[in-house]
Amino acid sequence: MDSDNIINKDEAEPISVDHNLKHKNIRKIAFQFYAFALGCLLCQGTTMSVSSLQSSINIQQSIGTKTLGSSKLASVLAGLFCTPLLIRKLGYKWALVLGEAIAIIFVAANFYPAPYVMIPVGILHGIGSSLVWTILPIYNLIFGQLHGSYGRKHYDYYGRKYTSQFYAILRSGRIFASIISYGVLYGTRQELPKESATKNGTDSSIETLLGEKYENCGANDCQDPNVTISTLDKYVPPNALSIYLLMGTFCVINVFAVVVHAKFLVNVKVTDKILVSDGMPTKNGNDDVVKSKVGLVLIAHDLFYILASLVSGKIIGFLGRNFTIAFAMALDISNYLFCKFWKANENTTGLVYLAFVGFGASDALWKNCSVSIYSDYFRKEREISFSVRNVCITIGVTIGYLWSPLLCVGVKIYIQLILLIVSILTYGVAEFIYKKERITNIESSDDMGNEKTKDIL
Repeated sequence: MDSDNIINKDEAEPISVDHNLKHKNIRKIAFQFYAFALGCLLCQGTTMSVSSLQSSINIQQSIGTKTLGSSKLASVLAGLFCTPLLIRKLGYKWALVLGEAIAIIFVAANFYPAPYVMIPVGILHGIGSSLVWTILPIYNLIFGQLHGSYGRKHYDYYGRKYTSQFYAILRSGRIFASIISYGVLYGTRQELPKESATKNGTDSSIETLLGEKYENCGANDCQDPNVTISTLDKYVPPNALSIYLLMGTFCVINVFAVVVHAKFLVNVKVTDKILVSDGMPTKNGNDDVVKSKVGLVLIAHDLFYILASLVSGKIIGFLGRNFTIAFAMALDISNYLFCKFWKANENTTGLVYLAFVGFGASDALWKNCSVSIYSDYFRKEREISFSVRNVCITIGVTIGYLWSPLLCVGVKIYIQLILLIVSILTYGVAEFIYKKERITNIESSDDMGNEKTKDIL
């Protein structure tokens, strides 16, 4: 199916075709969507996993965090100045393939993680990420419109359906990659030498600094430099062989994903219209220092992200976007309050996973609601609006990286609560303005229709 099949009308009208041909076209659209989702599952799952591991596998000279910082900054600048231009020049398909090809370079750079390699590649990866994360939500709307051309329901229904399914599939990719990374890194882990465990009295100094084992956990974590230095002295990074094995596996997976998209992804020109209707919517004991458990908490987070994403489209369609946003806000407030008042001890460490479960579910709701908002408010300039959306998300993540070592976790929780409330208030203002403009446009259309009727009479 090519881009000529995209409807270029102001109103969606079902195409009159033979019944068998209609089902054949729907099956073809579904195949293309799942090929698109599979490629994203593989490529973005591995890339997100590598990003999550940067502070663990490239800890020397803070290369990993510096790489991520340069990547986020480049993504913001690219989104502001060149992402829409590149998308319009290359088209959605080849801009996505370019961004994913850059992701392969980012993964491969970890074979030789020197600063003069990782930081330039991080900048390049930021540019590629700005392309990818701008295009992904747009493609779901494209598949929704294509399906709506042949289906029995309006294309906004199919747009919500594909969006919710896509983000569930996408997040399962990070579970898939997290299982691989955890298996490789844990299976090839190094044992902590006994002499390093007692070097300079490390064991006794940590107990002295902490007072009690969990005193500096949870909301009380203030990045005490003495505690951090003592903990890093006990950290044993993964060996080189495990890194080579992991990155080699990820590179092969990424190459396969890019080939899938280059071969099967529908090529849509930026000039084609997407028709969107008004209704569219830390440590636990000393042994854990040598085990990287990033994969386990990500799996807990992502499993509930997937479940929530699968039902979020139906929730938005049945109860409306505003109710869904209100529920997501209430869930987030509950999550933050739990993090604030949770007291770490031997019997409550397992509750950490409960926080990841809650935030995974709310993350899925916010993701689907934000796609609905942008597709609803900005119908004509989709590549610009979703590029701005990606820039805003990246700026938020970058701020999170910057304040991480400067503020106590308890302070961060209060800031997040304030930002959540402010964002809900600004959404209310935006919704009021949008509804007012919508009513004005409807009235203007009715007036124009009446004038045309008078001329005919």
